[in-house]
Amino acid sequence: MDHPAPPYPDDAERTKRRERLKAFLAFFLGAALLLGAVSAMVYFPEVEKERELLQAAQSLLVSRQGEAIEGEVRRVVSDLMILATNEQLYRLAEHDTLENRFQVARAFMAFSGFKGVFDQVRFIDNDGVEVVRVNNVDGFPERVPDDALQNKSHRYYFSDILRLNENEVYISPLDLNVEDGGIEQPINPTIRFATPMYDDHGVRHGVVMVNYRGRILLDRLAAGDDTGGRLMLVNAEGYFLKGPDAGDEWGFMIPDRAQRTIGNVFGKAGEAILRQESGQFSGLDGLFTFTTVHPVTEGIMTSLRGAPRSADLAGADAYTWKLVSHVPTSRLHRAATELRKLIWNVNAPLLMVFAAVSWLLANARMKRLLAEARLRESELRFRSVTQAASDAIISTDGAGAITSWNRGAERIFGYGEAEALGQDTAMLVPEPLRSRHVDAMARLGRGGAPSMLGKVVELEGLRKDGATFPLDISLARWEANGRTCYSGIIRDITERKRMERELERLAITDGLTQLHNRAHLDARLREECARANRHGIALALMILDIDHFKSVNDTHGHQAGDACLSALARAILAIVRTSDIAARYGGEEFAIVMPHTDADGALTLAERLRAAAEGLEVPVDGGATIRRTLSIGVAQLDPFGRMTPEDLIRAADQALYAAKEAGRNRVMLAGHAPEVHA
Repeated sequence: MDHPAPPYPDDAERTKRRERLKAFLAFFLGAALLLGAVSAMVYFPEVEKERELLQAAQSLLVSRQGEAIEGEVRRVVSDLMILATNEQLYRLAEHDTLENRFQVARAFMAFSGFKGVFDQVRFIDNDGVEVVRVNNVDGFPERVPDDALQNKSHRYYFSDILRLNENEVYISPLDLNVEDGGIEQPINPTIRFATPMYDDHGVRHGVVMVNYRGRILLDRLAAGDDTGGRLMLVNAEGYFLKGPDAGDEWGFMIPDRAQRTIGNVFGKAGEAILRQESGQFSGLDGLFTFTTVHPVTEGIMTSLRGAPRSADLAGADAYTWKLVSHVPTSRLHRAATELRKLIWNVNAPLLMVFAAVSWLLANARMKRLLAEARLRESELRFRSVTQAASDAIISTDGAGAITSWNRGAERIFGYGEAEALGQDTAMLVPEPLRSRHVDAMARLGRGGAPSMLGKVVELEGLRKDGATFPLDISLARWEANGRTCYSGIIRDITERKRMERELERLAITDGLTQLHNRAHLDARLREECARANRHGIALALMILDIDHFKSVNDTHGHQAGDACLSALARAILAIVRTSDIAARYGGEEFAIVMPHTDADGALTLAERLRAAAEGLEVPVDGGATIRRTLSIGVAQLDPFGRMTPEDLIRAADQALYAAKEAGRNRVMLAGHAPEVHA
């Protein structure tokens, strides 16, 4: 028996279904947009915060490791000078006897065993023949028998060492130790430090040399890899001393690795690292943070690794390493990926809840009582979400009257919920912006669209106590019962702004002297030169150098040197004008850019600084005081000559050099005779 087909729904039923679907979409999409806005305001700042923390950590890591390397080299140089002034060594130089050799070897063994960082400690005569040699074998110093001593006159470094003067130090490149004509196995990274040994009559009797275990430096870099970055050390030619992989290292000594340079491994990123002194940038290969390490300082010489035997000795500028931290792209994106997963795991159930609630609300036309109960449940759930949020979540009607106010809004603005509900949002806007806010709300009342919709905008807010503060706001709009409503998610960014200002200050400030740093001075000098050349106005530059500053560090220690630099910096700040730009230019050098200042004005200021420094006394430990003078070079910009910043620096530097040559403690204008001060 056939059953009759069910009747088609009438027009009223179709209308009810259509309206229910429209209501569902309105509720669900509004909630989804709000949830998306909340998620975005959580996601993007957190990702940026993680990136900033990672970048700051890598900058700090590279800076500290670079300082540690330079400090280690200074300690080895100090150890070498102690060995070179050993009393037993002077006796051996006067009388080459077995007993004196034994005493020198004994002293070398005690020193090597105590330090634990030298593979070899040697005394070599002027002909290159080892007189005493102590090897470190498995952590125990052993004297090499006389019949096993070697002649080192053929090695690339020996002839260079003999050319050193008394108290000068030679440092070799960091390379692999060579024994009997071949690379020692397993490989043994080595740096050779040497200094000539002179007696009291100025006669050279040979050289004292130590082979420092380069592996100590490299292992220290490996220990820093747990910060998220992978540390690498590259020599001036771009070869890896510590590379991303052991097979990339020592390409300048191992022929089949000759192409494994940082430029070949990392392309343009590696080439940029070799060209620049320091920096940080992101590329396709990840985040690179790098600095140039200068292990060779004043009074230390080196021979370039690739130079022929007995090549000209090179100074500090020729011996540099690049210390590089590399954070792979996968590590950079790890935090963002994990946060996206977390947000999705939270949002997916919420979206399902929103969908269910929206469907229930849409069904209210047919089952009003049930819909009202479910609507109250939905409102409670929504309120629990907004009340738990740390950000302010505020809803208004189309006229700008506040309809919802969460705990985050109470905390940020200071108004309780009862105080805020029904009030105009204009009370949250400071006076300079309030008229614009009122005009914008009037446009919305006439049917206009808010310009901030769907964006995160930075504005200023007004607290109950009258204080203003920076904020981020994201605005959403929806329709309810034929009325337009708005919700704003507001975040107090006061702390973020403070950190940004502090980071900007730190980026242009020298940590020791609290003057500007060189990078900031160079940037400001370029600006002032451009302005002076453009308008034909006066501009002057002075470069100041503390006379005999090295003796402060040598005699009183680096803390005393730092105190001397800080005291001079304070004296400079007390004298220069607010329009001047004073900076620590490097080491014991300072520089001051003087806008709207001609040569006479600059010389007057320079003389005041010189006189102030001459009368400056810096107390040090033990009750002593340090007094040092200044040599100052002054140069004036020739605006009609179109001088570049480099020209101005060069002129001031030449004037400084002339002041030094003329006896120090004086001011000299570029192109003029120095002014002498006894």
